[in-house]
Amino acid sequence: MYCAQDHRNGHPSEDFEKGLAHVLRIQPRLLWVTGGEPSLVPKLPETLRRIRVECGNPAILMSTNFQRPAAVFDEFAEVLDFLFITLDGVEEDNWTTRGFNGRKLLERLAEFIPRHPKLSITLTTVATVHNLDTLESFVDSVQTVLPGIQQYIWPMNPTFHPLSVGGSPETAARFAEIMERLSIRYPSIRGSTPKNKEARVEHGGNGSLLRRWLRDSDLVRCDRQYFYADIGADGLLMDCRLARIIPNLDHRANQALEKGQPLELYRALQLLRKQTRDMEGYNPVCSHPCTCVEGLGEVVLSSSREDPRLHSVPQLLGSRFRPEDRRAASEFIQRHINSLFEESFFDEIGPKAGRG
Repeated sequence: MYCAQDHRNGHPSEDFEKGLAHVLRIQPRLLWVTGGEPSLVPKLPETLRRIRVECGNPAILMSTNFQRPAAVFDEFAEVLDFLFITLDGVEEDNWTTRGFNGRKLLERLAEFIPRHPKLSITLTTVATVHNLDTLESFVDSVQTVLPGIQQYIWPMNPTFHPLSVGGSPETAARFAEIMERLSIRYPSIRGSTPKNKEARVEHGGNGSLLRRWLRDSDLVRCDRQYFYADIGADGLLMDCRLARIIPNLDHRANQALEKGQPLELYRALQLLRKQTRDMEGYNPVCSHPCTCVEGLGEVVLSSSREDPRLHSVPQLLGSRFRPEDRRAASEFIQRHINSLFEESFFDEIGPKAGRG
């Protein structure tokens, strides 16, 4: 799984092949296709079909606004495991943020879903000060038209922006209360809460020294709303290095404090500083934690096959990991992060029901 924040202007068609070659080389187990609007890319279903064959059947997810003709998405449904559809409201909210009618989208989905029962579909919503008041009625409308459909609601990023629900402690608290009520009312609702310092009444919070320092520091902030894989104009897949090293840094910092080894803590922080200076393929204002890292961090901390944390990233299908991937990942996790993790846990990684 790769996360990236280095967005660039324009992706010339001749560079698309470079990006494809990079994907085929790294052999990802989860490929998240986003944009822009991926459904506008010519022959993308054909490309994804090739990736599925040549990369050993990875889980493939695509984010879309679902505004192309139905026949376009019928073709995509044949090559996707997961489809994320952006929808911020059913009234004026979605006209403001997305430029199209939310109710009509729900009507189209009601016709589309029965044709593709094996495709996992999630509606994703970005919470702002503009749609906070109508968030509950919006979810009620969605669940009335599409009972039981999965919805993921997250704060607008950067969460410290005045328009985000994380812009003040008051709006952050209201958002958290709304999400709690919705998750009780509808089990298919998931979401994340703002963790930036502007959203908290008291700075510091819980967790390790390193995690508290990161959350309170202006050094790491994210200026992107989405956190997925980008193919740059040069055809390279941009990799957020900070996102990869933070969980391990946090673990090392805790160990250093427990053992009274300040030098180890210093080395961990130096590694973090080195990442911010290395600009190639990295955005220096990236923030941690983002939702991807949080979920993966939960998965690798699992201590048994019954651990609910194995389901923290439903799109990460353990059955799609090849034997050599499982062995290598298990050894790394056991050595550096969690000694209780076992290779057999991969059989349980994924959604609680209907794992592929």
